[in-house]
Amino acid sequence: MKFDRLGNAGWRPLNRVFRPTRKLATVALALLCLGFPGTVQASDKVSAGVYNSLSETYYFFFGDTSVAKKRGKPLSSNYKALKDFGANLPSGWRNGIDAAVFNSNTKKYYFFKKIDGQWQFISKPYGSGKAFSAPKSMDAFGANGFPKECRVDAATYDPIGKIYYFFRQNGSWCSKKQGGSQNVDIGKRTFSGNYPDGFKLRAVALRTGSIDNKYYFFSGRNYVANVRGKDGFSQPTSIPNNWPNWP
Repeated sequence: MKFDRLGNAGWRPLNRVFRPTRKLATVALALLCLGFPGTVQASDKVSAGVYNSLSETYYFFFGDTSVAKKRGKPLSSNYKALKDFGANLPSGWRNGIDAAVFNSNTKKYYFFKKIDGQWQFISKPYGSGKAFSAPKSMDAFGANGFPKECRVDAATYDPIGKIYYFFRQNGSWCSKKQGGSQNVDIGKRTFSGNYPDGFKLRAVALRTGSIDNKYYFFSGRNYVANVRGKDGFSQPTSIPNNWPNWP
């Protein structure tokens, strides 16, 4: 997948559909009984995800709950309330967010959510105890406002190209170069290559570092990976099979 050019709508259907099996559901339910908060249910889907390249930590969000995973380490079993992610999280955001990104250049987190029909965002500096900003309309994110053709069902930030990507669930996206004077590019872009047919995108995390530069796309309990700057996706992989604490 090359984000610097328009892709073709050349999606290929999968030979089989990936669904959580009864065994996985049983494992998830057992893990819930071992101490997951009551707000996390086995049927919940990840609503947002972000990778902090400075601390080498993933954060995943399930409704009003978040969980961390250090790179190369098991998924934490310590699920925390979303309101504890930073100080002064607005009350209307405590029940869940639609997307999250970490800008390693400005060292800030950005949360995105659609409230009363309008896309909004808040930001928080990197560091424990740092406070969130007041909500702002996404119209303030780009010099041309936030085009109605764009959504923030998932989002990520590319620190190499200094570009924000805002995704729809079907995988198409809008983009914006970092900087207040930059417009949001509608583009009506779609993935080229073997992006899975029917893969409803819920979260994206770009992992950068000396080992690899990969995008990870999450949907339900599965993910696909793509090497930055290249076309093609891995086959959908079961998250619980790789990360046993996944709810």
